[in-house]
Amino acid sequence: MSEFWSYDFKNGWIEENNFIEEYIAINNESDLSEVIKGLGYRDGTGLYQIEDKLLGNPINLYELGKSSALPKYLVEFCPTGNDVTYFTTRNLPSLIELLNKLSPLVHAAVVCNQINDETNEKFA
Repeated sequence: MSEFWSYDFKNGWIEENNFIEEYIAINNESDLSEVIKGLGYRDGTGLYQIEDKLLGNPINLYELGKSSALPKYLVEFCPTGNDVTYFTTRNLPSLIELLNKLSPLVHAAVVCNQINDETNEKFA
């Protein structure tokens, strides 16, 4: 996880300081859920959630719970069920736009899974 990107609705994609890797290096913590909590982020599931039986929750949203220079929103993106990518946004309009960009990718993965399931059921 070397590149880390933030999305801004006015300026587009901006390379962000990888504060997750910095936290891991400083605190010698390997559990990403503990890293996210340690940085001050709390689960933002109440704001946005997609669930799929195979993918689980391909977009997890975290909101910064304290005053900090870190971006307000952290988005954990895992559309295929294995590779996790993190994105950030600093305000709600940027978060909405980022989710508008990511959601179709998740929807496509969900539909592909459904098609694969139906095909497998036919030939089982």
